[in-house]
Amino acid sequence: MSCGSNLKQVGIGLLNYEYSFRSLPISVETDSDGRLRRSWRTQICPSFMEIAISSFYDEKSSWDSPTNTRLLNGTPIQMFSKDGSTYMSTIDRYPSWFNCPSCRENNRKEINYVVVSGKTTAFPKNRSVKLSEITDGLENTILVVESITCRPDWTEPRDLEFETMSFEINSKNGESISSLHPLGPLVCFADLGVYHVSDKTKASDLKAMLTVAGDEHVVRDDLIKRGVLVRY
Repeated sequence: MSCGSNLKQVGIGLLNYEYSFRSLPISVETDSDGRLRRSWRTQICPSFMEIAISSFYDEKSSWDSPTNTRLLNGTPIQMFSKDGSTYMSTIDRYPSWFNCPSCRENNRKEINYVVVSGKTTAFPKNRSVKLSEITDGLENTILVVESITCRPDWTEPRDLEFETMSFEINSKNGESISSLHPLGPLVCFADLGVYHVSDKTKASDLKAMLTVAGDEHVVRDDLIKRGVLVRY
């Protein structure tokens, strides 16, 4: 339940971003030299933090620049209280809002909430997608997923990739949608519906849920009836 709530909050952060900027954040953004700039996770973080991350994240440099690695290496950062006073604090390398509680309970400190990046998904590289482009239906299109095999740092612009990931749930042969949950990993759809994905899910069904305009005629209610999706 806690993980499902976490994942939904991440989904809300993505939709809040889309509402504010009229498109979802870019999952993998590079500069003119091909350096990775930032992750979508750093762009939605104001939803979770008392202070806008832009006050200490350098958007003009790469994610692993000296300034930005302060968010990972324990360097104290100046924070601002609600009353306007300042204090020094560090940010957890594995913030709880991106870490599955089941993993924490099993002493696994890692980032578990990722998107699937690819030209047919809601997160193509170096381009942002509007919700209006999701013509397969918000209720049929996955925005964010759980993974215990793709474990980037929270500021790192790295996620599952549609072209290279395994489409077997909880795959032992490559990065995949995966988790420690008995009912299967959780995913959050673009309408904020959160469901477990069964390990019996066919690759074709999973691909259909990840594409935004594939016109595959895969309907979530039918997937629930077939046991592909289970309400959390």
